[in-house]
Amino acid sequence: TERWYIATMIGSKIIDKLLVGKSETIETKDGTIDNYINFKIEKDFEIILEYSEGKGVDSQKIEKKENFKINLENLKIKHL
Repeated sequence: TERWYIATMIGSKIIDKLLVGKSETIETKDGTIDNYINFKIEKDFEIILEYSEGKGVDSQKIEKKENFKINLENLKIKHL
C-alpha cells in the first residue's frame, strides 16, 4: 500500500513528517473509484490539500480540504 506524507527535511535528515493519505481503489458494481490528493504550497509555506475521488482524473469530486503550515523556526508541520 502506498502512503503519502508531507515532510520537512534538512539535507537527507527528516525533521518532521505527517501522513496525509494512502492509495485506495474502491470497487463498486459500476467499476472502480479512485482517491486523489491534490496539493498546493503557498509562498508563506501554507500547504493546502484537496482530497477527491472519482472514476478517473477528469471526474474528480473534492470531498474535503485541509490546511497545514510549516513553522519556519523548528520546521514542524502544524494542522490549521
